[in-house]
Amino acid sequence: MSGFPTELWLHCLSFCDTPTLCAVCLTDRYFASLCRLLRFQTVRWQVKPPGSSANVSEKIVCFEELSKSVYAAATCQLMFLVEYWTPDLDHSGPATAVAQFLPAFGGITKLHLSHVHLVEALSDAILSLENLDDLFLHARLLSCLFPRPLRLRHAHIECSHIGVLVPHHTVPIADPKTLVSLTVADILLIPIIFAAYARGTSVMQLAELVLPVANNIVYVQLCSFLLLCPNLEILSLGRDQHYDDPGDPHIRHPLSASASTLLRLKDVEVLVPLADIFIPGRPVSAVSLLCRGRRPLSTLEEILPQSTAPIRKLSVHDYRFPPQESVPVFHCITSRFPELEFLSLQLSRNVTRAIGTFIRTQKKPPLLQGFLEEEEPGYRYDTLGNKFSPPPPIFLLAANKENHPMKVFINMLLEHRISLPTTLRTLHIGPAIQVESAEHAAILALEKICPNLEDLEFRQSPTWTNFWKRERNIWWGSKHEHPAKKKIVSRVWRADGTRMG
Repeated sequence: MSGFPTELWLHCLSFCDTPTLCAVCLTDRYFASLCRLLRFQTVRWQVKPPGSSANVSEKIVCFEELSKSVYAAATCQLMFLVEYWTPDLDHSGPATAVAQFLPAFGGITKLHLSHVHLVEALSDAILSLENLDDLFLHARLLSCLFPRPLRLRHAHIECSHIGVLVPHHTVPIADPKTLVSLTVADILLIPIIFAAYARGTSVMQLAELVLPVANNIVYVQLCSFLLLCPNLEILSLGRDQHYDDPGDPHIRHPLSASASTLLRLKDVEVLVPLADIFIPGRPVSAVSLLCRGRRPLSTLEEILPQSTAPIRKLSVHDYRFPPQESVPVFHCITSRFPELEFLSLQLSRNVTRAIGTFIRTQKKPPLLQGFLEEEEPGYRYDTLGNKFSPPPPIFLLAANKENHPMKVFINMLLEHRISLPTTLRTLHIGPAIQVESAEHAAILALEKICPNLEDLEFRQSPTWTNFWKRERNIWWGSKHEHPAKKKIVSRVWRADGTRMG
């Protein structure tokens, strides 16, 4: 025992399905003696009744035994989930059980409740947790809210149904002095939450606000609430909110509300009236658009005139730009975001025309074996020591066949039909070129066009990405889940990190 650590963090992701085995763990004296030295980071309690309430009752008995054991005081995070409800199941049973035994877990800092009913007893039990600073509540029925604000840093609230008394609730969910991030995932709750805070003081610490988007959001109310949040850094409007996967406990990264007053618009639907959510004098540093297949050009044109600071980060999701139609889009990006440093977008997969670039046949460049004493500019080297000569400076496109959109995109840049901001440091673009020689050519072209480029990602899918990062005059490349690196020697950067010309 002398060599046993004084504190050991464990992840208990699920309990056994049988109360007998659970009881053995709880009553084993040797393990119970060790438990005084342990701290459980996450205890997950998941009720999955296979169509009968008997299983739920057994689970509640296990939960009662857990609350009476030494485990309860050692638990720092608790998850309680109820799934597979049947019409004949007593909906108040799990909520009552949680309310009865929750005070025993007085040391928890994070509580995750999913598919339970928030009744008055459960509300009081949550209020009794003095160390709680992170609450994730997904209620099937929200019969009530909390009689006084919780001292939370992070709050996530959503529900399937709202009780008749909730719309008249006037108490904020969390203390305005402590709240750092707020997610309201139900459209019916938004006016209730806003109205409760409108009666109080400013939410000085709030750094992140996440809301769904629907046509019936009153943007005047939203703007009024934003005026109460002078240190807001992230505003997310539009992404469908789903509760965290209980199999992968979510560990939050702390937000610093005082780090910057630059607002980042995250996952904003292109149909959101941006003029209604920009606050005069509030600078915006980053915009993430959620297009869902809609054309984003008009929204891009709407952004810059509303902002009082240069936007440095732009991401466009769920839309694939046809290269043939992208000339006005990239003209808009270059003209309206002249200090852009980060750009992420996707091109459409099918391009059937060469659109002005010349066409010819080409032989593959010869493969040279072994490293030279001095690495030559423009050459690519793989992890086996093979050396590949620089490809032609422009892609060779077929006249009557499908051409890869990335090749068309690079050619349009080289022909000056489109341009990118010269301040760009990071570019995430796809679909990726799966031929290494073509990717080689794209990197040499992009480093010439973008004088400050440092990071590249060529994305084929969320699980298939090629990463390239420049260190001085070397581009280091690695594939998703494949750490072995290859490299390309720059033709425009010197070994000391200065740019030629």
